[in-house]
Amino acid sequence: MSNSLKIKIKEYYKLLMYTITKLDKLEKSLCSCEQGEELYIHERIENEQNKFSDIFKKLYFIIVEFLEQNNSSQILNIFKASYDEIFIKYYKLLFYEFDDDYGEYFYYSPKLYLLPTILEPFDILNEKDVLSIDYLENILNNTEYLLKNFNIVIDNETSINRSIRTILYSVFNDVSNIHEPFSKIAKCYKPDILIPSLKTCIEYKFAKDETRLINTIGEIYEDVHGYSNHPNYNLFYAVFYFQNPYSFPQNRFNEIIKEKKFPKEWKLLLINGN
Repeated sequence: MSNSLKIKIKEYYKLLMYTITKLDKLEKSLCSCEQGEELYIHERIENEQNKFSDIFKKLYFIIVEFLEQNNSSQILNIFKASYDEIFIKYYKLLFYEFDDDYGEYFYYSPKLYLLPTILEPFDILNEKDVLSIDYLENILNNTEYLLKNFNIVIDNETSINRSIRTILYSVFNDVSNIHEPFSKIAKCYKPDILIPSLKTCIEYKFAKDETRLINTIGEIYEDVHGYSNHPNYNLFYAVFYFQNPYSFPQNRFNEIIKEKKFPKEWKLLLINGN
């Protein structure tokens, strides 16, 4: 039971870190959004802020249960003394400030960043691992910007895979494509990009129209079981690059993903390219 709680703590911590990254990206998008989109983006920002608070409070109770199971009364008392106040009405878990060095605003959470120190004796939150996932997701979410910045012509999945693999290699030096497929009885599965140090697989899908995009989501869903229960990989990204003059709405993409009920170890990202 204790090990399952450690896994939950790590997952919730990563999700909170990812939410901060997402908020930063949404705030930046306000500067370049089209007229009339501001209200929609502000609503998404508010939803993410509320989600952050809800997840943090759930994490609090998981940590309390973990510390109780491990008979760590001293650390439990320190934790409660430091975190009980998060349940006070209108208590701020997230802050938004201007960074003079970078010339831009950013989100941060002192309570979140203190957790690795509190839980250090249990080696739950490997800071390096969590930050690595954060770096990876930043790269994947900024696929369009990176490809444009390097003047890469995108016309199929292979051109995306090769370019992103090269970029990822500059951050994670064990990036590769697969030599041996994920073998099942009836079929073999070959993810586009592997990062063994993060136990992560990445699939890129390319679509020029709405029908193809929806079909590729279905194709990924059908292949999910082929990647399951692998001894070395437990985190999977499917990145859908939609190259069309008209962007595919993020909220519709989210609804399609939700309807499919992908496993929790799968993260699906939509990139609207031109």
